[in-house]
Amino acid sequence: MRRTMIVVLFGLSAALSLPASAEDGKRAPEGIACGKHAALVAALSERYEERQVSLGLQNNGRLFELYASGKTGTWTVLSTRTDGTSCILAVGRHYEQRDPSTTPDSTADDPHQNQQGTAS
Repeated sequence: MRRTMIVVLFGLSAALSLPASAEDGKRAPEGIACGKHAALVAALSERYEERQVSLGLQNNGRLFELYASGKTGTWTVLSTRTDGTSCILAVGRHYEQRDPSTTPDSTADDPHQNQQGTAS
């Protein structure tokens, strides 16, 4: 299955004629698929039934997105620049949705929290 996912990534890039552009504007490292955000999102939806399940802003100002499918069990992590270029950072399978309200509070072990439970 791992080999299949790798082959699929290369095929996805070729099939969509995605330009190879890295996060810093240089050519993407071999094996990294980059392209227009809308095209990647459409392909993830059509081919893997993945939808955006979470997102966040990275320290470098780029958008971090997790796409996943409860039906197919696949997941994809995208990083998107302000110019709309997205790169696939990771893919996998066996996605499982967790409800944060039912997981144990782990802020005591979080090095980003101070003694009062607020960010330091």
